[in-house]
Amino acid sequence: VSRFPHLSNLYIFKIQYQKTTKKLCFWTKKAILFYMKLVLKNINCFFNERLHISCNDAPCLDSSWHYHPQYELLYMSKSKGIRFVGDSVAPFTEGDLVLVGSNLPHLWRNDPSYYREQNDEHVQTVVIKFMNDFLGKDTFEQPQFLGINHMLEQSKFGLSFGRNVSKNLHNDL
Repeated sequence: VSRFPHLSNLYIFKIQYQKTTKKLCFWTKKAILFYMKLVLKNINCFFNERLHISCNDAPCLDSSWHYHPQYELLYMSKSKGIRFVGDSVAPFTEGDLVLVGSNLPHLWRNDPSYYREQNDEHVQTVVIKFMNDFLGKDTFEQPQFLGINHMLEQSKFGLSFGRNVSKNLHNDL
């Protein structure tokens, strides 16, 4: 049972992906709570780019559940809310560092306070999107890169790095 703290003690007991409609459904014991339609996102923006790095400062995060062919490394400099990555639902806070695999559906949904009109808070993120061949074809198949290749393989489920890793990389990001 997953508890969403910002939904006033409401328990989600079932998350179901409907392949035919490409919708992710969230169920309570009584009824469906809400659903999100899966969207293929911004592949044209990165068509000729193998690596894209952006620092974002916005009132709130994009609210579409989406996927794309690039890997995505996301560092949350400032924000909090609920993170949906594949079939994982977990809270996120400042300092979170997550690697999302290629074509893995994901969404970071801010705490409701970020969506109010009088909101003075801003979200700050560092997003690195890359193709698995951004350093050249089969680079990560070489013996010296097997650790990175293994990590990219594990990211097909999403990888959340711990606080120690995040703290060590904070100044670099």
